[in-house]
Amino acid sequence: MRKVIIIGAGLAGCYLATQLQTTCDVTIITKKSAEDSNSMLAQGGIAASLNPGDTPVEHEADTLVAGAHHNKETAVKQLVTTGPTLIKRLIAAGMPFDRKADGQLDFGLEGAHSHHRILHANGDRTGAALTSFVQSLLHQVHWQTNSEALQLTIQSGVCTGVVVRNTQTGQLTTFNGDAIVLATGGLGNLFPLTTNNATITGDGIAMAARAGAKLTDMATCSFTQPY
Repeated sequence: MRKVIIIGAGLAGCYLATQLQTTCDVTIITKKSAEDSNSMLAQGGIAASLNPGDTPVEHEADTLVAGAHHNKETAVKQLVTTGPTLIKRLIAAGMPFDRKADGQLDFGLEGAHSHHRILHANGDRTGAALTSFVQSLLHQVHWQTNSEALQLTIQSGVCTGVVVRNTQTGQLTTFNGDAIVLATGGLGNLFPLTTNNATITGDGIAMAARAGAKLTDMATCSFTQPY
């Protein structure tokens, strides 16, 4: 069974873990607890063209306009076309998005969107509701909490593991895997005034850079929404 190490306990890493847990040996490494991430703090909602009359094409057009066409078009297309499918899967799994009195999904309208396509959960606590729900689906993963990732291990140009320090004891441990996933978020907590979680200090970005990875869109790392 392939070993996968996921660094980061936010929505991105945890959702990936739900998709791998039955076929891979998955370990999630997080600096503090499973509840410490920007995903847990995220307000607003999730945009997906699920409302009758809306389409991925229109969602794509709105997104490109909102981004002044500086967007990476292939990424936008993937977002708007696969997003509805993934949201439907979450709903089928039991994700309690907010609904109207008649039981229909309550789609909100927010800036830059031409259709009501914003789903919320627990009002403006969407991030906490969704991340907690996804984490509740994790039944076959190993959690390494209070574990700060320090350095990726590279052998013959391939990332094979990560060196981790226990934040309570100081002990260093190397976790090896067939795949190492960085899902550590941005670097917003490096600024003196921020709403980022205290754990969001750019660790993953720094480790990737030291390992020789190419970094892009660094100007958005301090405020990009976590989902």
